[in-house]
Amino acid sequence: MRFTAMFRYGLRALAVMSERYGGQPVSAKEISELEDISSSFLEQLLAHLRRHDIIVGVRGPGGGFRLKRPPEEIKIGDVVEALEGHFYVASCLSGDCEGEQETPCEKFDDCVVVPMLKQLEGDEEAHLEEYADSTTEKYKNMVEQIAKNLGIDSLMYQDLNDLIEAIGLPKEKLCTHCWDGSSYY
Repeated sequence: MRFTAMFRYGLRALAVMSERYGGQPVSAKEISELEDISSSFLEQLLAHLRRHDIIVGVRGPGGGFRLKRPPEEIKIGDVVEALEGHFYVASCLSGDCEGEQETPCEKFDDCVVVPMLKQLEGDEEAHLEEYADSTTEKYKNMVEQIAKNLGIDSLMYQDLNDLIEAIGLPKEKLCTHCWDGSSYY
């Protein structure tokens, strides 16, 4: 997937608001000047970010825009969806390969994931981020449904904290780069 100027400029605008988080709102004029974004284009992308509850507008003297929640709570997937539209990891999750159309992979007929997500979500669009986070209810329901579909009692995936606890050493003594990008060695 290649991102458009809307996404790239949107990230730049969000970076300005992130730097000012907790302080005064940032005016559209200031963002436009700091990031060299045309004011008409900036207004469009700010409207998308507002509609998706990523930023809020503040009216009156000293008004402008600010992040609706702390910067660390804003997921890149939310920004992509706000500025690029909904995206799917595979076309089969969007419903684009049902019936006589081409299937996206050789495992389509034996796929466990797509039918299970359709059981859980119906024909609505699946928000995959919630299924990838082992702390959410959707993740737990997915694991239970896959186990049920496969006819087994349990299907348990470990997360990083489970792994560290099972090994019994402090995290600083383990290489967890593949899990969370941190490297102590």
